[in-house]
Amino acid sequence: MTWTSISGLAAIVFGAAFAYQAYVLPRATVGNPMGPVLYPIILGCGLGIFGIILTVEEFIRLRKTGGEGRIRSMKITVFGRNIAIVATLCAGYAFLFERVGYVLSTFLFLGTVLLLFNGFKRWKLGITLSVAFSVGVYFLFSTVLAIPLPRMPFFDI
Repeated sequence: MTWTSISGLAAIVFGAAFAYQAYVLPRATVGNPMGPVLYPIILGCGLGIFGIILTVEEFIRLRKTGGEGRIRSMKITVFGRNIAIVATLCAGYAFLFERVGYVLSTFLFLGTVLLLFNGFKRWKLGITLSVAFSVGVYFLFSTVLAIPLPRMPFFDI
């Protein structure tokens, strides 16, 4: 196994689970009942198909090279560590989104990601961008576009 084949297999599993979860979503009561469900199903199936292609290509490459590139140790590179951190932050963002509201959860997520990639030397810029983006997008959606985003329950804003 290589990291590429593991990624392909993970994409297959995630795509299948995503497509299934999309399929079991409630149907629309107005218009085409499958309308809101169709696009997520296409996304899940597309992810699964690309995962299959990636896995097959990697196994073909391994056969041609005689197994060169197989994982010899599970040492994670800097890129792998950053991907794992951002994936964990995304899960935390999804968890906090409804509970603490759009502005605070987006500020925490974006601020942490900016600190991760820009370092602590540029923390003022990271905080400024996080606040400006969170508040600006909230204002744009709630006021200009009239699309409600989750409010902060403890401040009622």
